[in-house]
Amino acid sequence: MKSIILVSLLALLSSATCDENSTLPEPVIQYGATRIIEVLTVIDTDQLKEVYEKLPRSKNPDLPTHIGREYAFMITTKSNVNSGQATADLNIKAIVGDTIKWSGTSESNNIDHSIIIYDVKHSSPLVGQIARDLYTSSIVYPKESDIKVTATSEYKAFKITGNIRAKGTVSYLVRFAMFEYSRASGKYELFGYFTWDPTITVV
Repeated sequence: MKSIILVSLLALLSSATCDENSTLPEPVIQYGATRIIEVLTVIDTDQLKEVYEKLPRSKNPDLPTHIGREYAFMITTKSNVNSGQATADLNIKAIVGDTIKWSGTSESNNIDHSIIIYDVKHSSPLVGQIARDLYTSSIVYPKESDIKVTATSEYKAFKITGNIRAKGTVSYLVRFAMFEYSRASGKYELFGYFTWDPTITVV
């Protein structure tokens, strides 16, 4: 109804103010249908270490170890979910033109163990070329016990990005690296490269 009124108003204005030498106003274009879909994955690194410390695990990023679904918890905005919120089987609901950004963390918030989602692999024309982006932003934290006293600190975030190009269903592989902080070296050391396969549904 609002669009009909808007078109009628534009027609009325143009007929009242335009002569043979004047130009018609530019058409009104509506924006806002497409969106950026942020997907945060939390990896249960304690459980993953407990199981795979005794098992063969890949140290080659091109051949990551395929794991079960009990280690990953994928989260996005509720309106972007078909099913599987906070599980490894998150089925993302998207439309053509949407952009999906994947990022990862550990249950210790990347302190004891650190997670990097370094690739998303697919063979579908429904999703465009995968990009890797490093963002420099800032985070806010409490300076004292009083939450009203805060400060900001520089923060770098690494994300994998893909654009939705057509309707359908896409199965893909999320690849991530797990690092463990070493007391001996004072550095993060690679624990292994891993992967599993969730789904996107484009409506």
